[in-house]
This record gives sequence, C-alpha cells and structure tokens, in this order.
Amino acid sequence: MVSIRPARPEDAASVIALANELNRYEGKPLMSLSPEAFCDSAFGPTPWFQCLVAEREGRIVGYAAYSRSFELEAGGRRLHLIDLFVLPEARRQGIARALMAELARIALELGCEHIGWEVLTWNREAQAFYRAIGGAEEQVLSFSLEPGQINDLARCFASKH
Repeated sequence: MVSIRPARPEDAASVIALANELNRYEGKPLMSLSPEAFCDSAFGPTPWFQCLVAEREGRIVGYAAYSRSFELEAGGRRLHLIDLFVLPEARRQGIARALMAELARIALELGCEHIGWEVLTWNREAQAFYRAIGGAEEQVLSFSLEPGQINDLARCFASKH
C-alpha cells in the first residue's frame, strides 16, 4: 500500500537522494543540496517549491516537486511540476499516477487552471506516461541560463545602466 502525503522537513535527505537518482538517470551531475538548504527552500519563510512524497512501508519511493505560477497569456493560476520520480523497482504500480492525481487535487483546491511540466525529448517512457494520464504535448522549446551565464548577463546589464 502506498500513501501520498506532503513532504516534511525530516524527508529532505530521502527526497534529495531520489532527486539524485533522477539526475543519474538523466545524465546530469548530482546535486550538492544539503537537507538544510532543501528545508529552507521548501519550508522556509518564502517557500520556493512544495513536494509530495509517495511512501510504502515507511520508505519514500517517489516524489513530485512543484511550484505555483501564473500564466499571463491565459490569465490563470498554474502549478508547475518541477520533478516527478519513482524508484525503478516501484514503477508500474500506480505511484506516479497517484502523485499526479494528488497534484491535480491540489491544483483544483488552489483554483489553478493549468498544470504544466517539461519532459526530455529522449525520455519516451515519461512521455508515454504523461500521454496516458491525458497530458497534451505542446510545441515549446525550453531555455535556461546556468549560474555563470546568469552572472554574465546581470553584469552586462548593470554595466550599461
């Protein structure tokens, strides 16, 4: 039996470990996020994200991290799914679907009109799952700036003003 619940501060190390499993799977560097930094970002005075965990027999086997946002062009509240991950040995048991269902319930409770997320183009398994739960593919390219690029851009703008 799996239960879905909001993460608590004492779950930080477990969620970080799962996030690093996701990073390994995606070929990304492992995070150096400490449990204290996780708690500050998730439970501090200005939370940057929230997290649900899937727990089975006292062990966290999956998580969904999300944040609130707003879509100006659509004029509506939105939840953004940051990460969804379930341990390989716990997959195909309805856990990811249960996490997404709880996220949908939260979205309705908050008056959100959209839930959005990104999927790596090569991750066909995740794409199939999201289609199976009714997700619609959008033709959007995702861009990002890394820390060094953020610094360069900020300095460039500051030096001209």
